[in-house]
Amino acid sequence: MTSVVTSRSTPCVTLEMITWNKLVRDRVPEIIEASGTTAATRVLDPDNFRTALLEKLREETEELIRAEEDEMANEAADVLEVVETLCELHGISLSDVLAKKAAKRASRGAFTQRLFLIHTIPRR
Repeated sequence: MTSVVTSRSTPCVTLEMITWNKLVRDRVPEIIEASGTTAATRVLDPDNFRTALLEKLREETEELIRAEEDEMANEAADVLEVVETLCELHGISLSDVLAKKAAKRASRGAFTQRLFLIHTIPRR
């Protein structure tokens, strides 16, 4: 059976086979197989893994943006999982990230005041 490869994570259907071509969590193939469907996978090399993680971050961020209030925590957890994996891939610890976050909060503030920058005018 021939499949059509897509460049993004939109499924492409050919007869009964669905081609996904996207990074999935480690247990997803096992869950698919348990449902009675065959799942074909491959292990990505580090460069392709990084590229797939960045695409996954885009996908999960878009889902977070579109999420209803009751879905926000689940979608935020997915984004955080991808960010943590990207950090691990680059040898960055979560404690380093949290330290940078705290430093930025101390020097530049957070978003608690809900400020929206409209424009700036240079002083002469």
